[in-house]
Amino acid sequence: MEKEQQTISESNLSEQGALAKPSTKNSSTTTKKPRKTTSKKAVGLGDVVEKVTEATGIKSLVKGLTDDCGCDARKDKLNRMFRFYEPLTEEQKKVWEGIRHRFEDNVVTATEQNIINGLYNEVFKARAKFSRCSPCVVRRMRALEDVYQLCVS
Repeated sequence: MEKEQQTISESNLSEQGALAKPSTKNSSTTTKKPRKTTSKKAVGLGDVVEKVTEATGIKSLVKGLTDDCGCDARKDKLNRMFRFYEPLTEEQKKVWEGIRHRFEDNVVTATEQNIINGLYNEVFKARAKFSRCSPCVVRRMRALEDVYQLCVS
């Protein structure tokens, strides 16, 4: 009788959900909204200021108050004054066009890396040296390709 009563009470509890197995779902696996990213890279300080004002909501507030706040003119002026890179000269474009096919091959000789480093140093005012670190070389090549694409478009 006691055993029978125990089974009945267990079945009543399981029907009510009290003996239900705890959820194995981890609270850290909840889905988060993906971040809104823009594919356009910042050319200069003007682009950075624009991204900050968009992120903080200042830009939408100002756009709601006035039609023309002068944001675009200010952005262009700041980009011209404080560029993150020097635009490629015609000679630099020719050098990059001659070597950029190596970017797709993922094989760069020491001579080619020296050319890439020289071009990178001129454009970004950096001090890149020969490196056996392939991610470092790839990062420089990507940066040069980005500048090249901005210059030809």
